[in-house]
Amino acid sequence: MRIEIYGRPLCDACEAVVNYIELANVPYEYYNIEQMTPTDLMELITKRVEGARHVPIIFIDGRKVENLDELKKYFEFNGITPNILG
Repeated sequence: MRIEIYGRPLCDACEAVVNYIELANVPYEYYNIEQMTPTDLMELITKRVEGARHVPIIFIDGRKVENLDELKKYFEFNGITPNILG
């Protein structure tokens, strides 16, 4: 499974997604959109997410996941359980 997260600093929703994935002990790749080149950012917006203008942007195996709730449903369906007890 390949998880990609596109986010930015000081984004509570981005931090919530990252924290949830880390609690599940699942590897992921995080991309700070503020450090992307304008060309790469435009390609992301126009080709991969069809104009979405919010973060986080989440992909699992190339398929866009809309938000944390959908990510949780995906994990649950696939038997991935976060360790909320630490």
